[in-house]
Amino acid sequence: LVVKEVAGKPGEMIKKGMHGVAGGGVGATGEASGGWRSAAGFRMAAGPTVFSKGPDFIDYNQVGFGDNDFKRQLLMLFMYSRVGPVIEKADLDKDGREDLFISGDKVRPARMYMQRENGRFEAAGYSLGSEDSSTTAAAAFFDANGDGWPDLYIAKGGYSLWEPKTPVLQDVLYLNDGKGGLIRAAGALPDVSASAKSCVRPCDFDNDGDIDVFVGGRVVPGQYPVTPRSYLLVNDGKGHFSAVSTPFDHVGMVTDARWIDLDGDGRKDLVICGEFMPVMVFMNTAAGFVDRTADYFGKASPGFWNVLAVADLDGDGKPDIIAGNLGLNSCIKISDAQPAELYYADFDHNGSIDPFFNFYMQGVSYPFVSRDELNEQMYSMRKKFGSYKDYSTATMKDILSPQELSQAGKLTATESRTVCWMNRGGHFDQIPLPGEAQFAPVCRVVTGDFDGDGKTDVLLLGNHSDNRLKMGSMDANYGCLLRGDGRGGFSYVTQPAAGMSVRGDVKSAIEVEIGGAKYLVIGVAEGRVQFYKER
Repeated sequence: LVVKEVAGKPGEMIKKGMHGVAGGGVGATGEASGGWRSAAGFRMAAGPTVFSKGPDFIDYNQVGFGDNDFKRQLLMLFMYSRVGPVIEKADLDKDGREDLFISGDKVRPARMYMQRENGRFEAAGYSLGSEDSSTTAAAAFFDANGDGWPDLYIAKGGYSLWEPKTPVLQDVLYLNDGKGGLIRAAGALPDVSASAKSCVRPCDFDNDGDIDVFVGGRVVPGQYPVTPRSYLLVNDGKGHFSAVSTPFDHVGMVTDARWIDLDGDGRKDLVICGEFMPVMVFMNTAAGFVDRTADYFGKASPGFWNVLAVADLDGDGKPDIIAGNLGLNSCIKISDAQPAELYYADFDHNGSIDPFFNFYMQGVSYPFVSRDELNEQMYSMRKKFGSYKDYSTATMKDILSPQELSQAGKLTATESRTVCWMNRGGHFDQIPLPGEAQFAPVCRVVTGDFDGDGKTDVLLLGNHSDNRLKMGSMDANYGCLLRGDGRGGFSYVTQPAAGMSVRGDVKSAIEVEIGGAKYLVIGVAEGRVQFYKER
């Protein structure tokens, strides 16, 4: 069941499938009074809204490559090739206006888009890499060589076509030439090509005056879910980086990370999340990084975490955390008592990893793989399960021997909700979010005082459509705005009142000042880059 506000009957429960509408003021028939209908089918409010659709300052409509990761590994739950468009901002030429980096696609290279007077954007005359030869997975601007100008780090990722430890997965650093141009810095980075990446988080973690970088490892192409390598790159102060060993080098399939000084010692600590991982805390001590996850979060809550956002949500001066997860509007139902489990190994000894995902139904943990998929993955199973009836009650103990199960890798997930953790000084308390926050996967989070009441609000963006066919598209998030009460509580702002109608899989979302006004810039896979003006 999905809760949907029906006109005149708030909170009425109506039955919806995985495409349940996350909206208010829309009746079961799809009609509502007043306003105008958006592209998503909502009647938008006739009065002032929190956001309003802005003009297309940049004409960018992403064209995908049509990658199918399942042809490489049939039994994965999701695809990992669609990671763009990646959008980041910096005042590259120091003219007082924020410029945008947008990654490329099938028909255009990655470029800088320079902001000019009156909110105009101009494509720079140079490219920053073609998506034909590598995939831009993440990026960040920071001053790498200490000259006072923003430089650009581009992390490489993707899945379907690329191999680990090859040049296509080697990250790139571009240095600012002091005139608003970017020049590739050859030899500035160590070899970081062992995995596809997910995030780039600059920080002077060692307090030596230069900016270092954490680069999250997302997945090893062709070997899901083998643990990828993540990197902490130390800067020599001149823009040359070296990788150092840390406790989080092989922490898991990282999706995001944030630097936060949790204990007030002046050293930034690292908070990491990922797929089949808990949200983890690594304290930055004089002796090195130490895993203090249990101290801050108590029991581990591994999940399908996609993103972290940090903000002071209750006004106590301490950083709180919003963590985006899979949500509750899917066929995957998990809990501490009934976790999802992923067994993986090269069970048939053919050189490829066989991942078997399981979750509980009616009190029994069953493999998600169908008989046909199992037979396709492992030919030896054709004789073991001669009919669909034979397979209908099979569990992992029936598919694999005790020895195979004992030697297999195993990952678990117990939490699928998007959550808020309030910082209580030395530990985090989880507080519930409105039900609308769970309608779809949350992949991007933006925080700010969007409604102008002096309190921090939270905007959740996401959706995930490139899933296994039997999972279907999880696309019921059109921009979920949660109004903060200044004490750590939140209430859902209906879609018409929010003024936001974002369709598709959101891959990037940042606030940018354009022509003196604040806008949200939202990048959607195989869709237009969208601009929403804040109130």
